[in-house]
Parts: sequence; C-alpha cells; structure tokens
Amino acid sequence: MESTHSKETRVVQDFINMSVKSLEEGEPVYVSGGYIQSGDNSILDRNCDVIVNHLSSKGYTYTTNHGYGCKDYKFMKQLKLV
Repeated sequence: MESTHSKETRVVQDFINMSVKSLEEGEPVYVSGGYIQSGDNSILDRNCDVIVNHLSSKGYTYTTNHGYGCKDYKFMKQLKLV
C-alpha cells in the first residue's frame, strides 16, 4: 500500500514532469492553490507553492492572479529576446 507521502510525491512529480514537457513545447501551464478540490487535484492544490517554486527554479516565468485566498499562476517558457 502506498503511503500518503509517497502518493503526494508521485502526483506532484508527475504534474511537474507533464508541465515541463508542455512548457518546452511552448504551451502554457496553469497552477492554482487555495481552492476546495478533491482527489489528486487537492494534492496539487495543497502543494501549489512547491510546484511554483520548482518551475521557477527551472527558469520558467509566470504571471499571477490572487484573490480571496486563491492563487492562480500561468507559466510560460522564458522568451529569448535579442
């Protein structure tokens, strides 16, 4: 049986892996926190800050919209301007 910690780690890592793939293909990725959700979405919601920090540390940029305790981030691959 999978422990709670192992399941949360797997779900967050899978989301990060899919996000990096999408970002590298030029697609935006949305991350949110502070919402009432169920299932795996609640795991991602609870770990929103972990995901945002990890994607930011990889050099992806984001815009944000916060309100009423909820946090929404839109990540994009960093623009390469000359």
